[in-house]
Order: sequence, then structure tokens, then C-alpha cells
Amino acid sequence: MSDYLWVLALLLVSPVVATVALSMTIPLTLIADSIINPDLHFSFVYIIGAVVTIMGFVFVNTTSLNELTCGKCGKKVEPLEVAIQKESE
Repeated sequence: MSDYLWVLALLLVSPVVATVALSMTIPLTLIADSIINPDLHFSFVYIIGAVVTIMGFVFVNTTSLNELTCGKCGKKVEPLEVAIQKESE
């Protein structure tokens, strides 16, 4: 099931965005642990690492949206359109 979802994510977004999205488990784990155990305290370094991970995810998403262009005509395309075009060639 995880492989199917991974391939689906690759078709919907670029491979770079899908890979960086996997690293979002670090800050999401921090949030989930804080909710489950409110007495749990995290080190400053762990919190900074989670913030940097979130910033990297946002940065990759915003820059990848501007870089997707068709190789033939030069117009902007969605990631799924790129996959379909490569398949039809």
C-alpha cells in the first residue's frame, strides 16, 4: 500500500517534493508526541531541526511550482501532465 501511495504522489507532484515530504514525519512526530504526552519536553535543537525541516518543505514546494515547464513548447504544466507526455512519446 505504501508503494502505491508513493507512486501516486510521484505522479501528482515532482519526485523532489515527494521525497522532501517524507521528511515531514519528523515535525509531525514532534507534534503528535506533544499531544499524546503533554509532560514531554523537547530539546531546543530538536525543535530547531523540526522548524528547519518545515521551512525546507515550504521552500521546495514554492520553487518547484515555478520550474515545471514543457520540454517541447515551454509552457507551464502540472506534474501529472509531464508524466503523461513522457509516456506518450
